[in-house]
Amino acid sequence: MKKIIFYSYKETKMNVQTISQTSMRRPTLRGLTWPLLAALLLLSLIGVQPAYAAGLIVNSLDDTIADDGACTLREAITNADNDDQSGSTDCAPGSGADTITFSVSGTISLRSTLPEITSEMTIDGRGNPSPSVETMHTA
Repeated sequence: MKKIIFYSYKETKMNVQTISQTSMRRPTLRGLTWPLLAALLLLSLIGVQPAYAAGLIVNSLDDTIADDGACTLREAITNADNDDQSGSTDCAPGSGADTITFSVSGTISLRSTLPEITSEMTIDGRGNPSPSVETMHTA
């Protein structure tokens, strides 16, 4: 004897509704509370560095403005002040409140007055390496 299984349209529709209702349940956050708090605490203890609008890195001790592949202090100040690369394409363009840092150590001998600073910027000579600046001109 053959066994015949017959599903009515109503039963199939009801089964589909039951499945879709159970699959639409939202997951709870109850089990994630302590791990999330622990992760936030860990991140607060790491000592995250502040983010700056733009970073310009001086990698030359020269006091020039030239397209020579090296970013000088004079070029970095000009780019940061004008929020572009008008000082030199060797340095990153300025953008908003800029921070100028150094990747060289030694002495930067200035041959003329540095450009006037008219926008917000930080010149950060701390760290390793740390350059010094001396003037070689008379005012």
